[in-house]
Amino acid sequence: MSVLIESEARDDLANFHGARLAVGYFIDATERIGRNLDLDLLDALIFLTILWRNIREFVFTGRADSPAPLDARREASVYCMARDLSMPYETVRRRVVSLSEAGLCERTAKGYVVPPLTFRRPEFVAVLSEAVAATGQFVADLKAIGIKMPEPHSPPLDEIHRRMARLSVQFYVEGIAGLSKALELDPVRTLVLLTINRLNARELALETELAQAHAQAETPFPEDRRAMVSVYAIGKALRLPYETTRRHVQKLVDAGICIRDEAGRLLVPAASWDSAKTRAGIHVTWSCTRRFLNALAQLGMTAPTLMAGHSPPHSL
Repeated sequence: MSVLIESEARDDLANFHGARLAVGYFIDATERIGRNLDLDLLDALIFLTILWRNIREFVFTGRADSPAPLDARREASVYCMARDLSMPYETVRRRVVSLSEAGLCERTAKGYVVPPLTFRRPEFVAVLSEAVAATGQFVADLKAIGIKMPEPHSPPLDEIHRRMARLSVQFYVEGIAGLSKALELDPVRTLVLLTINRLNARELALETELAQAHAQAETPFPEDRRAMVSVYAIGKALRLPYETTRRHVQKLVDAGICIRDEAGRLLVPAASWDSAKTRAGIHVTWSCTRRFLNALAQLGMTAPTLMAGHSPPHSL
């Protein structure tokens, strides 16, 4: 094998591991927003999509020492959110109305915005603080597997953690959308699939020696050691109703992506990850991750933890 081919093989493997860590980041973010704001998976996806559309132009521009002004935020229309999430318009509309009634967003003439009062809720402050810490850990984990980080473009910008939190919302929404498109699934079904896969390997991941070996391999944990998982456990992890979870799982089984045993428990077999769609998903996820890392470098992020002299954000 030539040096060039060996180098490309190493890069491909590194991209695979980086994409796998990014998927974990997405799952953890879903759990975090649901737990803190008491939202199920679909509501969490829609809420973050509203937020992303509101603030996506304020990462590098505008004032960072205060939240982006309400009248300057770009409204999120139901049509655009339905398109972003590849979901039926009426489903998104009903969920947005529910979020509005809960005070998490407000309707304007052109769409929906997340109001300042929502940012001041203690549970939302907790989301932002955890998001910044998770981003720091994500960068540290990437470094630990040998991913080369882009050099910071400048000294850390003012209120870097507020900007990091904004970027993390963008990374999540764009990452889930890109991965879902590559897998030809809607975002809810994509996260159901990823959660099944994580639960299959949850106990094995706690075995230090096996987990370390897995971190350097391109194959999943041994299939005969991975645990089958119930529909109930999947729904509980994603805060989804049982029947909603069951319908999504059935679609995955019908498509041959998951297998089910006689007790109705689910497993994502190794063969499901060895496909053109999966390889496309890895490529898309890693490309999105690289853009995220480059944007963090543009902010001047130099350390994988909360940086000295910069407080966690209390709003966006």
